[in-house]
Amino acid sequence: MDRDELPGELREVLARFRELEAEAGANRRRRRAVGRASGMVLLAAREAGWPPGLLAAQLGVTTDTVTVRTKAARERRSAGQAAGLGAVSARPPRPEPLRPPPLDEKPWLTGPEVARLLDVYPLTVTNWRLGGLFPHVTTSPGGGYYLYPRTDVIRLIHAELHDLHPDTGYLF
Repeated sequence: MDRDELPGELREVLARFRELEAEAGANRRRRRAVGRASGMVLLAAREAGWPPGLLAAQLGVTTDTVTVRTKAARERRSAGQAAGLGAVSARPPRPEPLRPPPLDEKPWLTGPEVARLLDVYPLTVTNWRLGGLFPHVTTSPGGGYYLYPRTDVIRLIHAELHDLHPDTGYLF
């Protein structure tokens, strides 16, 4: 599937890589990054059937360089490390953030958690606590906030209709 002339877009991309390599100069990191990126483009061009000699002439490198870069790009791709035109990150993946246990596993809930479960404002939960609706409320170990037993919250969720005010439909 030999071809005589590269399409204009591919010529422009290879010319830009040639400029970037010249701009990188002695900076080894930059030259390596440009070489890796150009390798991915060369690999795609080779897989599309463009001959290495034509690609090498446009890029201003030897045919062997095209072959080496193509082979390295193929190995990176098969190893799952291909990063397009960006650099491959050497950082390890971030650890999963610590998440609190689901609400159904916690024996005690905070006021905002109770409000979220009951679909009310947090101040409503406070008013219910002050009104005695939660008889078993305690404070956190540091005394910073109130904790509500999950069993009391479940009782409110499953409250029967006769527990609701007949006019408003609210508890009380």
